Amino acid sequence: MSLRIVTGRAGAGKSAFMKREIVQASEAQPLGSPIFLIVPDQMSFSSEYALTTTGDLHGLIRSQVTTFKRLAWRILQETGGISRQEINGFGYRMLIRSLLEEHQDDFTLFKKAASKRGFTDQMEMLLKEFSRYCLDGDTLTSLEETLKSVQAPRTLQDKAHDLSVLLQALEDRLGTTFVDSEGYFALLSRQLHQSEMIKEATVYVDGFVSMTTREYEILGELMKTAKRVTISLPLHNEEEDLYNEQSLFHHAAKTAARLKEMAREASVEIEPSIHVNESSRFTSEDIRHIEVNLNTYPAPALEESENVTIIEAENRRAEIHGVARQIRQLVRDEHMRYQDIAILYRQADVYDELIETTFAQYDIPVFINRKKPMLHHPLIEFSRSAFEAVLKGYSFEPMFRAIKTDLFFPLHGDVITWRERADRLENYVLSQGIYGDRWFDEKRWHVKKYRGLEFHTKNQTDEERAIQADITSVRDLVTLPLQRFAEKIECCKTGIETAQALFELMEELQIYEKLQALKDTENEQGQLLLATEHEQAWSQWIDVLDQFVLMFGNEELSPEASLRLLEEGFDTLEFSRIPPSLDQVIVATVDLSRLSKIRASFVIGVNDGV
Repeated sequence: MSLRIVTGRAGAGKSAFMKREIVQASEAQPLGSPIFLIVPDQMSFSSEYALTTTGDLHGLIRSQVTTFKRLAWRILQETGGISRQEINGFGYRMLIRSLLEEHQDDFTLFKKAASKRGFTDQMEMLLKEFSRYCLDGDTLTSLEETLKSVQAPRTLQDKAHDLSVLLQALEDRLGTTFVDSEGYFALLSRQLHQSEMIKEATVYVDGFVSMTTREYEILGELMKTAKRVTISLPLHNEEEDLYNEQSLFHHAAKTAARLKEMAREASVEIEPSIHVNESSRFTSEDIRHIEVNLNTYPAPALEESENVTIIEAENRRAEIHGVARQIRQLVRDEHMRYQDIAILYRQADVYDELIETTFAQYDIPVFINRKKPMLHHPLIEFSRSAFEAVLKGYSFEPMFRAIKTDLFFPLHGDVITWRERADRLENYVLSQGIYGDRWFDEKRWHVKKYRGLEFHTKNQTDEERAIQADITSVRDLVTLPLQRFAEKIECCKTGIETAQALFELMEELQIYEKLQALKDTENEQGQLLLATEHEQAWSQWIDVLDQFVLMFGNEELSPEASLRLLEEGFDTLEFSRIPPSLDQVIVATVDLSRLSKIRASFVIGVNDGV
C-alpha cells in the first residue's frame, strides 16, 4: 500500500510516463496482477487507444482503462450490489418530478416553484451535487436544526427544510432496490476493501485536477487496499503552488496535499514525488513559451515567428470567414488534412450556427462536438403532441404539431406530396374552425367552394368532391389512430398501461420503420450526422418508457400525470455525437476538449472576460 504522485506542467509527459510504465509491466507479465488506469469520462476512449498503440502492445488483458463508474460496476460484480436496478438520468428526472408533486404541500419555500418548468432540472443538479459531496438526508436534517438554533434567516431555514424533505423522500424511494448514477460511487467506497482483485492491483489515476468528496473517499479506500496508487497532477513546484493562491496550479497543489494527508492518516506509505519535464507535446518554441508565461505579468518577450498568429476581425462573421480561408490555405499549401485542424471556443451558442453555415460555403467538413437536445426530433415531438392532442380534445396546436412530424404519413410515401396534402387540411381546418368533436362531425367536412343563389344546396361539383375526398382521406389517416389511442388511454389506470398504449400507437403507425427509412435517405444525401440521430432517438425513447415503467409501472396514475412525467424524461434527452467520418475539422470547447495529434488550432472569440 503506497501513494505516488507524478507532477509536471501541461505537456510535460505525465500521461506518457504512466502509459510507459503500464506498457512495460504488461509486456513483462501479460497475465500478471491487474493494472487499472482511471480517467475522466471524456478521456476513456482516447486513453484506451493511446495505451494500445504505445510500444509493441497490441491488446489489453492485464491492463484496463476505466472511469470511476465502470470501476464501480467491476467491483460490485465481484463483491455484490450490482443487482440493484439502475435509475438513469431519464428515470431520475421523472422521479424528482413525481416527488415534487407529491410533497408540494409539505414545502414552504418551494411550494409555488415546485410545479414550474425547469425547476426539476435545478433540483436534479443540486441533489447530484449533494451525493458527490456525501450530503445525505440526516446531514440536512441536522443542518436544519442548527439553523433554527442560531436563528438563521427564515428563507434559509425554509430552504433547508424543503431540501431535507425532498432528499429524505428520494432516499426512501430508492431504498435498497434502486440506485442512481451517483449511488454507485457510495457503494464502491463501502465495498472496495472486500475486493480481492483490488488487493492485487496497481492503480493509476490521470486527468484530474481537483476532486469531489466522494472521489476523495474512493481514492482513500484505493490507497488502503491496492498495492500502489499513482496519481498525476499538473504542478510546477508543489510547495510554491500550494502557498500561492494566485498560482495557476494552486488547486492541483491542494489536491496533492490532501491526498498525502489522507495517506498519512491511513498509515499508507508516501513515495517520493516524480517531477516530469520532457516537454514532448510542444514542437514549437512559441507554444512552449506561451504555456510557461501565459499567467506571468509582465511576460518575457520572444522573437516573433509564424507559429502563433493573432487575428483581428470587425465582427464574429468576419472572424469565421477568416478562419475558413486560413483552413483552406493550410489544406491546399501545407498539405494538412482536415482532421489535423481544431477550433476551440467558449461561446458555443454564439458560434455554432455561424461555423456550420460559413464552413458549408467553403466546402469544409466540420464536426461540432456538442450535445444537441432531442426535444424537437420528430419522434419525441410526435409522442408529446399526440398524447397532448388526445388529452386536450384534439385542439389545433398539438394536432398539427403531430402531423408536421411527417410520422402519420404512409411508409415510403412521397413526403413532399403528403406535406402539400397536410397543408390543404390545415387551411381547411382553420377556415372552418374545426377542433374537438368537430373533427368527427361529417357535416363540417362538406366542401362547398362555389355558392350560388341556392345557398343551402348540398350539390357539389366534381372539383369540390375531389377536394373533399382528398381532405377527408388525410383527416382519417390522422384521426383514426388517435381515436384508438384515446380509447386505450381512457381505460389506463397505471403507468405500465399508459406506456403500453403509447408504444402500441407507435407500432400501429410503423414509427421505427419510418425512422429507418429517413435514416437511409439522409445517408444517401450525404447528411451523415443527421442520419445518426434517428437510431439514438428511438433507443433513448425506449429507455424513457423503460424507466417510466420501472419507477411508476404499478402506481395509479392519471393520463395527465403520466404525460407530465414522460415530458420530464423527454426533456433530458440529448444526442451523443461522434464524428461520422474521419477527415473533419473538430470544433470543441476549451474547458472539456481532449484533443491529440492536432497540427493547427484556432482559438476564437478571445476577448476580455471570455
